[in-house]
Amino acid sequence: MEIRKVKTIEEARICDSLLTKLIQDESKYNEMINPNFVVNNYFENIYNNENNTLLIAITNNEIVGYIFVKTIEAEIENQRLALIDGLFVLEEYRGKGIATSLISESLKWTKENNIDIVKIKVMSNNINAVKLYEKFKFTELSKEMILSVN
Repeated sequence: MEIRKVKTIEEARICDSLLTKLIQDESKYNEMINPNFVVNNYFENIYNNENNTLLIAITNNEIVGYIFVKTIEAEIENQRLALIDGLFVLEEYRGKGIATSLISESLKWTKENNIDIVKIKVMSNNINAVKLYEKFKFTELSKEMILSVN
């Protein structure tokens, strides 16, 4: 397995398709997410932005996962923040340490870019994802609650 930055528009487009699969996957945890939403041309416009990193996991010459990390506006004075804004591994490749490797590599990028705090938003009922982030010492900061009134 190889973890590296996206180098081409075609690789960025593959990440768009993986993001579509992530959205479909997250719809299991949140009924407000449209499982039919399709992502197009998202990563090709931002994959080479120096304020972001888009990493891919490659196994047998196939992109099997990605992680997208972007710097965000500081909520805390004199702190540099980044957000893990997407992490996905194809289902048949899960449980093989790929997500762990993607997070590890993205955290190296945050250190190299003097990021002080890394945030992630995760569905609270996505137990596997929560456990993964806790393994890296992410801690719960707040709860976001919703009420569907229709």
